[in-house]
Amino acid sequence: MDLWGGEQADDICLQAEFNNTSNTENSENARRSKRQRLNMVKAPGFNLIQTVFGGMAKIFYKKNLNLCPQYQQFLDETKPELINLLVELVSENAIKFGLKLEGTYSVPHTIIEENRSFKTSARSLVIGDINDLSNIIDEEFAKLLNEEEVYRGKGSNCTMDTVDGL
Repeated sequence: MDLWGGEQADDICLQAEFNNTSNTENSENARRSKRQRLNMVKAPGFNLIQTVFGGMAKIFYKKNLNLCPQYQQFLDETKPELINLLVELVSENAIKFGLKLEGTYSVPHTIIEENRSFKTSARSLVIGDINDLSNIIDEEFAKLLNEEEVYRGKGSNCTMDTVDGL
């Protein structure tokens, strides 16, 4: 006989542990923001979802509308659109850009879902970089995929449910 309540108690403990984590990706505000972002974007491609500082900083989001099941496939599909967007933006002014790849993971044998994001540092881009933009994007994508691989290697045992967007 299990004195601690069996599987149901284990699930409750796991849920409490994940709810009390300091991980900001799974805070209620972060979940709400992600939900709003996903609900806001209905059109394919990169959508301008926010501007700040009088339009000097812009946030674009591409939702995984084609339901690509893997990060690499989603990034491969996204690359030409990202290059076009960056060319358009850098032709107006030098820019700094960073990438944030979002996904949803589940903890095996529970109902717990976790939001995860993998980010790059801000990188400067000037008009002279346009000819090397494909290589620059490949480097940034490699950083994102490496960060995801490190996360999986930490023994979280989470499985990816969906690629949400970039």
